[in-house]
Amino acid sequence: MYDGLGRREKKTVNSNLTEFLFDGVNPAQETNGAMVLANILTGLRMDEFVTRNDVGAGTTSSLLTDPLGSVLALADSAGAVQTEYTYEPFGKTTTTGISSTNPFQFTSRENDGTDVYYYRARYFHPGLQRFISEDPRNFNGGDFNLFSYVRNSPTKYQDPTGEVPTINCPNTGSGCDDTYTPSNNTAELTTGVSVNAWATILSHSTLDVAFVMRTNRDGAMTPPMQRALSLANRCMVIPTLQSYFVV
Repeated sequence: MYDGLGRREKKTVNSNLTEFLFDGVNPAQETNGAMVLANILTGLRMDEFVTRNDVGAGTTSSLLTDPLGSVLALADSAGAVQTEYTYEPFGKTTTTGISSTNPFQFTSRENDGTDVYYYRARYFHPGLQRFISEDPRNFNGGDFNLFSYVRNSPTKYQDPTGEVPTINCPNTGSGCDDTYTPSNNTAELTTGVSVNAWATILSHSTLDVAFVMRTNRDGAMTPPMQRALSLANRCMVIPTLQSYFVV
């Protein structure tokens, strides 16, 4: 069941009901009727989960993630790793250590335990390496294959909404939260453009796109462009692309 904002309010798996209360787009509490199942401490960004308190087990776990946002391990209050997750490139998950009800795993999305992950707009099947339904944005998502997951580049990109691939850049203060817009085949970088947005565009793996960017009259790169390139570098996904710098 979903609410008016498209958020999943409840799910039933193997006759077990789980309901969700939200902090913005992120679930902050899991319940079953009047019974609280788990409390979740979230960050400011989409799919940023810091700790999860399993009320039934009486344990609080810190979620340790990689640059893609995938949860690699759960640590207890003493910092000892209790549960570990390993992933194949498209997210097929193997769990070792103490059993946990934590659903946040590959790219911090929810593993429903039914061979699919919940990616908001649609569901992703790691075994099939694709979504199980078409992109709700149709070809506006920028891919001719309406079922593909992040254009078959799962080690570089994530898709928290199930609609548009994005990059995750936890090494920066604000991250690369802006999505790539496929229509930006040529563009000019001005002070009015988000540096994060341009870093995302620069980091996209479309290798044959020529980006036209404006520089100062002396030919030097503008400060916004420098910050964008630096940010993209720190996201570790700079592709080989053809750039033209014009006066």
